[in-house]
Amino acid sequence: MIFNGSDMLLFNAATGEPIACQRSVDVSFTTELIDVTCKQSLGNSEFLPGVRSFSVTCEALVDWQPTGSDEGISELVTAYNNRAKLEVNIADPTNTDIYFNGLGYIESLEVNAGTETEVTYTATITGTGDLQTSI
Repeated sequence: MIFNGSDMLLFNAATGEPIACQRSVDVSFTTELIDVTCKQSLGNSEFLPGVRSFSVTCEALVDWQPTGSDEGISELVTAYNNRAKLEVNIADPTNTDIYFNGLGYIESLEVNAGTETEVTYTATITGTGDLQTSI
């Protein structure tokens, strides 16, 4: 199924609420490679898969008091300050499809305010454990 990227949002799984005013969501999977190159490798690099990790990055407009049930930057700042583990879903808001689900901590939270532009923020949540998929 091919779908519009606007239908893929970052949600706080504990509350079921989306992060307000999202512009983009990126999900990254990484595997650290273990170098097992030796003299018998005949000049070629050889690797084995090692530790795997994931991260979710969300860019959104700053809204200190979002309307409705959306969660704004203040909830993310609170989670960051409390070093709280977050359960996140990457899901379609129009139906029950949850594309990814996992636990993580806010690794970085950056507010960007240029001259005569909208104020945005970028949050990166680095996973702890694995990222489940249900599709």
